[in-house]
Amino acid sequence: MDRRSFIKSALGGGVLVLTGPDSWSKPYDSVPTPNTKAAFRATSEAEVLHHLFGDAPRQASPQIKLWAPDVTTTYLQLPVKISSDLPGARAIALTVQRASTPLAAFVLLSGASCFFTTRLLLNETTRLSAHVFGNKAVFSAATLVRVTRGGYGMHVR
Repeated sequence: MDRRSFIKSALGGGVLVLTGPDSWSKPYDSVPTPNTKAAFRATSEAEVLHHLFGDAPRQASPQIKLWAPDVTTTYLQLPVKISSDLPGARAIALTVQRASTPLAAFVLLSGASCFFTTRLLLNETTRLSAHVFGNKAVFSAATLVRVTRGGYGMHVR
């Protein structure tokens, strides 16, 4: 065995040892195979959830925390934070009700803590919904964000 082959095999074995046997199996066994292409093209929130999570039962949950400012200005970036204390959370989806394509973000989790943050641009008042898949069900939280024109309280819609 030459030096190059030895180093390659040693590094490969080291990676397997460092990752451990838990990561050798398929990491998303409990998540239905999401059809993200179809989900990002979907035109309704129900359609998005069906493409991402299949027929998993859905329910509102106080364990899902969705934070976004109550009022924003047109074309201003809106910070959004999603977190959950739900054990076994495997995926997060963020939807915007009044959008031509409601799915704003989708993240698969693998043993990570359930926390996600992003920024959105909104043109009109809408409902934001956070959906977390865990324990073979989809748990949700929602909030209404008012969009004003020019920041002077002139309500857009």
